[in-house]
Amino acid sequence: MSIARKTHLRGLTAAVLAVMLAASGAQGQGLRQPDFPAFNPDAVPQQGEDGALFNLRMSDTRRPPEWFLAIYSGTTMGTYFYVASGICRVLERTFTEHRIHCVPLRSSGVGGNVTLMNEGRAQAVMVQTDTNYYAANGTRPMPAARSGASLYNETAVLVVSKASGITSITDLPGKRVNLGPEGSGTRSLWMDALKANDIALSDLGEVFGATQDSNVLALCDGSIDAFASWIGHPSPFIQSAVSRCDAQILGMWSDGTASLVDSQEFLFPQTIPANTYTNQSQDVASYGFKASLVFHRDTPDYIVCNTVRAVALNADLFREQHPALSNFDPSEMFAQGNALEFHNGVKIFLASQNCPEVDFEIKDPR
Repeated sequence: MSIARKTHLRGLTAAVLAVMLAASGAQGQGLRQPDFPAFNPDAVPQQGEDGALFNLRMSDTRRPPEWFLAIYSGTTMGTYFYVASGICRVLERTFTEHRIHCVPLRSSGVGGNVTLMNEGRAQAVMVQTDTNYYAANGTRPMPAARSGASLYNETAVLVVSKASGITSITDLPGKRVNLGPEGSGTRSLWMDALKANDIALSDLGEVFGATQDSNVLALCDGSIDAFASWIGHPSPFIQSAVSRCDAQILGMWSDGTASLVDSQEFLFPQTIPANTYTNQSQDVASYGFKASLVFHRDTPDYIVCNTVRAVALNADLFREQHPALSNFDPSEMFAQGNALEFHNGVKIFLASQNCPEVDFEIKDPR
């Protein structure tokens, strides 16, 4: 007895997909792949293209094949956890098409996700496009990692006090700015942005190195004039600054920033749409990253193909899962931010506009 699964791709054309595929992974293909730990992912049973390989007899002796996906994301307070949960929600709603169970897993963030991938413990992780890029060129290797898709923008936003007189990043000289702790990702991004705009640390009125969770309080009590974040929007964190002390939302686009974006393949011009935040009546021009889904190369093609397919074909459902996904555009999933070679499951989706047909045969394990 079997249940034939029949699927039909909607929306993306073959021509567009072919262009996306040809443009991807150019940097990663020529690298020598070093040895890396065996693939032994957390939280899922052993499985292959034909489904999970259960070692114990199921109480239900007539069990159709099924597959399992666990996505390492970030802290439960962060956007990555909710985006991974959103992917799993889409797979849950479309379960009868593919029979893939999905669970989001907490992690310490991008750095922890890279470690988990390199230890062979992760099927899939959330990272930023700079991590994807530096893995592809060998600067920060993830030899077993393969691109899955870019999912949403993480856009730079400059948040300033109303009394500061700041209208752009070029107005920062003489102002009190929290750049984040030395050695942090935020500090590194700040240094790149300041350098691109010919602003030295000595040009600032006062430099603070407090953690990001201090920003709203410091801005609203008058201790600083400005802070910046590279995040998905809308962000409750940013809205709290607007609501508490009428903070102003600015982009970080300038002639200098444009040159920075042109010089870095993992950065892109981006816009925070009008009315994303209270009293923000116009679009805000800025720049930023993409948040990317990356798979271990040994994650079954079947799982990867059906995961990206489900998200691409159920864009409205995916957008509902978190405010940061409200502007999700499936046409950009494979077009930006995927410096690592695409996973073979993604290549199957791009080349065929579909995933392999499967007969969900009910198997008797006896």
